[in-house]
Amino acid sequence: EEIIETRTFGKIVHSTLEDLYKAENEKKEKILTVEDIQEMQKKAPDLIETKIKEYREEDKIEGKNILILNVIKEYIHRFLEIEKKSIESGSEIKVLAIEEKILIEVEFDEFPYKILFNGKVDRIEERNGEIYIVDYKTGKVEEKDVKIDENGWENLIVDFKYSKAFQLLMYAYMIKEKKLYPNNRIFVGNYSFKNLEKGFIGLRKEKEIIAVDEQILADFKEKLIELLSEIFDKNKPFIEKI
Repeated sequence: EEIIETRTFGKIVHSTLEDLYKAENEKKEKILTVEDIQEMQKKAPDLIETKIKEYREEDKIEGKNILILNVIKEYIHRFLEIEKKSIESGSEIKVLAIEEKILIEVEFDEFPYKILFNGKVDRIEERNGEIYIVDYKTGKVEEKDVKIDENGWENLIVDFKYSKAFQLLMYAYMIKEKKLYPNNRIFVGNYSFKNLEKGFIGLRKEKEIIAVDEQILADFKEKLIELLSEIFDKNKPFIEKI
């Protein structure tokens, strides 16, 4: 790409955060400190430049890519500032997994075969004893995008505006199926780099961020089976929903 495109922009942000957190989290389930975050802030600028050069396959960054470089640097810096303030205010954060691949095989009564689900979670953390499944978004996410009400459940698999909520619920479903973290409440949500002032934009009902409980998972499973029934119906063509 002559000019870094949106997809590559997102990959660089994800890859940078992955490298930073893995470097500071070599000890399993280490509680992050302010000093850890400050160390990441020092490393981030050079790391971002290195990654851009790798994607561009050139040693020089010029033109519009200089602007993109500085936007990524600003995004990462602001995100780490949020982490630092959270720790300073008393939160205990353990990063349990970064870019974690999850694979599950499920049997449903509705299908005569097993179905394999495969996904990659940007981050799983334990915060003050509760599990947070985090998905980074370099685009803009609003609270209404992860709000589940009656309309949300009705339109979860047919309206693209609920795609972020569907993705988060899918992660929660897969983690529950693998029986990970059975003794902790689980929250799912996004960090939107174009809306970082909102912090963690969690799945919510009305204005309240809610944990993913058994009822929510049952409701989601019902919609998931409905979607799979459509996917596996040979008489229904795939049509892009615009």
